[in-house]
Amino acid sequence: MLRNLEHIGVDVLIPIGGDDTLSYGKRLHDEGVNVVGIPKTMDNDVYGTDYCIGFSTCVTRTIELTHRLRTSAGSHERFLVIEVFGRYAGFTALLPTMGGAADRCLIPEYPADVEQLTELMVYDHNRNPSKYSVALVSEGARLKTEEGMSFESDEVAKTGVAPMPDLATEQLLGGHAVLAVGYDDADRHFLVRNSWGDGWGMGGYFTLPYAYLTERSLSSDFWSITLVEG
Repeated sequence: MLRNLEHIGVDVLIPIGGDDTLSYGKRLHDEGVNVVGIPKTMDNDVYGTDYCIGFSTCVTRTIELTHRLRTSAGSHERFLVIEVFGRYAGFTALLPTMGGAADRCLIPEYPADVEQLTELMVYDHNRNPSKYSVALVSEGARLKTEEGMSFESDEVAKTGVAPMPDLATEQLLGGHAVLAVGYDDADRHFLVRNSWGDGWGMGGYFTLPYAYLTERSLSSDFWSITLVEG
């Protein structure tokens, strides 16, 4: 990358994007490249910015699309739970809810009590003349009963060491793609690149036990890179 930038005569690089894009921009800056970063992400999760390009559109579209579902929710007297983007920042759920899109919202910054949430949604449902209630859920939202989940725990975020989950007490919450870039036969773990930025784990990397990949309930859909050109 550095050789290519020098070869084509780039004086200043202007990366436009979110956490992933700008983290590589910072890497190039640390290598001596003149970089001007422009935050553009609907998640609004770039540190040091008030509003990223694209976030206001995300908020208005979320409000618009949620309102379109109200008729269906009211006609069937349902509880409407809508998941929105946002990764590990709750702005995409919080701001639309403040704008009237929903009765309640769940955000990653504050783990929710599912019993309390149920009570509140029942209260909203019964109070509404059309007998329905709406909750917006950020994709990174957590429940208090999930505190200490192995892969997404604060400990893994700090140390970059992912343990084997306790299958007796933890449950599978969804899928997430990562890239294995190395391995250590002595310690029997892979070195894995995550997509959550350089501030997570070991500069964006973490270790994963070999056993994680051999447990069918935890891992699936493997791809390998056999040739890199250029």
